[in-house]
Amino acid sequence: MGTTAGIRRISVRTVLIGVYATITIIMLTGYLLSYNLRNTTTEEYEHFMEISRTLSEITLVVNECEYHYNRYLRERTEEDLQSYSTKAKNIERNLTNIAEALQEYPETLAYHRTFYNMNEYQYHKIMEIARIPALTAEDYQDLTYVATLFQYMKQQSQELMVSYLNFGNERYSNLLEEAQRLERRVHSSMFLLAFMSIWLGMILSRGILQKIKQISKASQKLSEGHWEMQDIKSDRYIELHAMAHAFNNMKKDIKRYIEEQQSKAQLEKQLVEERLLVEQQDKLLKEAKLLTLQMQMNPHFLFNTLNMIRRVIQLQEKDTAVSLVGAISDILRYNLDNRGRLVPLSDEIRTLEAYNLIQQVRFQDRLCVKLNVCGNLEDITVPPLILQPMVENAIVHGLADRNSGGIIEIDVARGATEVIVRIQDNGRGISKERMQEVMHSNLNENSQSIGIMNVRNRLELQYGRQDLFRIESEENKGTRITIVIPIKRGMV
Repeated sequence: MGTTAGIRRISVRTVLIGVYATITIIMLTGYLLSYNLRNTTTEEYEHFMEISRTLSEITLVVNECEYHYNRYLRERTEEDLQSYSTKAKNIERNLTNIAEALQEYPETLAYHRTFYNMNEYQYHKIMEIARIPALTAEDYQDLTYVATLFQYMKQQSQELMVSYLNFGNERYSNLLEEAQRLERRVHSSMFLLAFMSIWLGMILSRGILQKIKQISKASQKLSEGHWEMQDIKSDRYIELHAMAHAFNNMKKDIKRYIEEQQSKAQLEKQLVEERLLVEQQDKLLKEAKLLTLQMQMNPHFLFNTLNMIRRVIQLQEKDTAVSLVGAISDILRYNLDNRGRLVPLSDEIRTLEAYNLIQQVRFQDRLCVKLNVCGNLEDITVPPLILQPMVENAIVHGLADRNSGGIIEIDVARGATEVIVRIQDNGRGISKERMQEVMHSNLNENSQSIGIMNVRNRLELQYGRQDLFRIESEENKGTRITIVIPIKRGMV
């Protein structure tokens, strides 16, 4: 709580805590009262049921006493006499335990005293009979009296229980009615007090809501660009005063920031235009470099192929010559027609098959090329001439020294997001030192072969990634080249 410019302010938090604390205390108090009333009624009912169970048990025990007494008269066993004695004492103990609880019921207490005296008298009478060594006709009157007394005790126990149930039910009903009446009063009081607390909270919060709505409307106008609107007036609540003050400062800061941004807009526009110009120049340079790399082709391969065609013609192998001319024509046409653009991977593989045909004719039994393709490749596009240079490199550098048994395996497999191409030979391999030189050197612009570096650089330029080309090799065990082609649909 504080004062500023003569206004006494209070925290919204304090007001809300006070209102809700009052409501909580009222609710908790009412709950505790109701809980206490329910517990009291429940305890009274449980006490009533406990005494009722005791009275029911007494009636059953009277029957058991009669049974053991009659059996004792027939068989005269100490076990039956002891059982009777134990159960008679049990009746006496139960009657003693409930005597205090029956003080509030005069009629029931009278039944209780009568039954207690009957049980005590009967016990002593039976003990006297038990001390007679042999019963005679003179003892018949006592035996008859005891038997009659058992019947009276049964009747008395029933009347005792019925009397207690009548008085107990009446008392429990009165207690339950009183508890319900008191609970209704508590609930009414709770409802009234809660309503008063809510009403007080609404009165206190109305001013808070009005100020919040005012700030909300001002925020809406501010979002629409009305920077010249008047400042929000201060409030008696500390938090709302702080919000209004912060909003006014924010409005001034935003206005000042916009003015600064407008003064910088022209300069920013100029910088963006210059950046776009530089990016366009970089793009043109990249495209020119990619085209230059693609245009590189090994002239020795063309020269050797033409000489081979000449020799085949001289040997009168016309069909072979026609196949070679068709293959070299397909390769030259493919190279000339696809300058500077992407081609279907299926076309790249057909060109590779034409190249393999030429090399099979040239090397005969010295070379075996195996091509395995898995998956549809018609919608996959790649830079042209990325597979043939790899096979050429394997032949020239890996298998050149082999007189027979040269094998090149080419596996093309399509996955969900990329195509994996593996080219593996059983040639002489590459040493670790030489492999490091190959993978970390720059492409020589005067190179006569497209080669490894040409393909690697074109893949990096095309896809903007440096993890698409990998070489694994070991001396005298061959070389494996892996090319990863990301799948980009709709580019054919």
